[in-house]
Amino acid sequence: MDPRLPSTAEVLEELVSALRASLTPVTTPSSASVSPMALPASYAGDAAVCGGFLLQVDLFIEMQPQKFTTERSMVAFLIFLLNGKAKALEWARAIWNANSAIINSYDAFKNHFKEVFGYHRSLDF
Repeated sequence: MDPRLPSTAEVLEELVSALRASLTPVTTPSSASVSPMALPASYAGDAAVCGGFLLQVDLFIEMQPQKFTTERSMVAFLIFLLNGKAKALEWARAIWNANSAIINSYDAFKNHFKEVFGYHRSLDF
């Protein structure tokens, strides 16, 4: 492993910090009435569960829009849910560390995620 590259733990710490910063609670009357939701399950790169994982992430974001005020915060949340021992996190780490423009668009990131991890619409019911 290249000693110049950050470790997986360092990447996770960076992503958690970014996620925490993006999830700063907004005090509004509507946010007080929202029931807490469980986080979606983590994702390890299995194409068979890619669609379900992305659906759960989308629903979590949709149900708590006050927590995701930027496209980048949505991307950071999706990356936060990737399993630390899987190729999915390594793939995302490379994109995040390169500060690729794709991390500034949730839809673009999610579409690229689908391409890489094998989610195909033909498998939908």
